Amino acid sequence: MCQGAMRFFHRVDEEDRFFFAPLGGETATRLGIENGETMVLLKQGECYEKSEAVRMAVAEIWPPLAWLMALISVNFRDRCYDFIAARRYRLFKAGSVCKIPDEELRDKILS
Repeated sequence: MCQGAMRFFHRVDEEDRFFFAPLGGETATRLGIENGETMVLLKQGECYEKSEAVRMAVAEIWPPLAWLMALISVNFRDRCYDFIAARRYRLFKAGSVCKIPDEELRDKILS
């Protein structure tokens, strides 16, 4: 699912706002991000995880949906996020290993 999310945000990012870093990589380590099991979004020095990271990313591409997501409690959204994450391989037919990104996407990946 990480590949799918990364490819989706890359595809809709017309203003070139999103860059990606592996959670176990140098960038994440340097920024003090230790959770390697969830989506993390770093925006203006603030670190967001799980459903709040999704909401903040969605806010960049479609603000009305992010506003609607904000009406739902973070606790409930995170439980939904965990439910989907625990079943992501079955739900999205994702492999357990991320594929090598194409050259265009590779330019957006930080170390």
